[in-house]
Amino acid sequence: MNARELAANVTELTTLPDVYQQIRALADDPHASLKQFADVVSMDAAISARLLRLVNSPFYGLPGKVDSVLRAINLIGTDELCNLVLASSIGGMFKGVSNAALDLPAFWWRNVSVAMLARQLGRQNHMPSHERLFIAGILHDVGRLVAFQQVPTLAAEIERTQTDAYDTGRQRAVLGFGYAELGAELLHQWGMPEALVEIVGCQPQPQCALEYGRDAAVLHIAARAVPLIAADSGTPAELETLVAEDLWEESGLDAVQLDTALAAVRERGSEVRGLF
Repeated sequence: MNARELAANVTELTTLPDVYQQIRALADDPHASLKQFADVVSMDAAISARLLRLVNSPFYGLPGKVDSVLRAINLIGTDELCNLVLASSIGGMFKGVSNAALDLPAFWWRNVSVAMLARQLGRQNHMPSHERLFIAGILHDVGRLVAFQQVPTLAAEIERTQTDAYDTGRQRAVLGFGYAELGAELLHQWGMPEALVEIVGCQPQPQCALEYGRDAAVLHIAARAVPLIAADSGTPAELETLVAEDLWEESGLDAVQLDTALAAVRERGSEVRGLF
């Protein structure tokens, strides 16, 4: 058993939604119009409604009400649309995982929280990839879902014995690889952009990234800090000990920026989490 085989089992059972594949095809067509994107999205009532709720939420903070799919796409752009459709669809692709095995609401609550925090950190640090950091946050722990779908007994053993949700040492001891590696392999087999594959796969050790180490470091910090959203985050000096000094340097962030980002997510996070 290895990460590639487990991911291949998933891709045999589950394909990316048609609406996402159609949007990705349009995104690759330099002659595609925004109306074509809107027509595809409008064919899926659930995704259309979620898109409109999201662009009208504090997540975007847009002035005035957005009441059409075409205007929403015009405001957020087609790349962001691809990300949102994927984020909206991913949960339904693992329906075989039961709440008894894994607390799915808590799992998605944490993932969306990581996504919001990573995006906020990227925005504060003026990173052009901050929207990509959001989708990376949504997908950062998809390997855990793969494990619970494919090898539920081993995944349950890890869940019982690991020190925290990101105990990669325990994952490797039981499976021979970590959830991040497994998630990255699945994204690769799904044909996701290489940036997402590397960011997700290298988040436990951002120093291993070839090109997107800064993004992976930001995602690493967001994943480690997300429990503090629901708690008193402490002082910046205390936050500084959350990750290794070299990861602060790699990310270009500091503990003061993390404290500010945590406060921003606390303020408007609950409304956004309810949209996914």
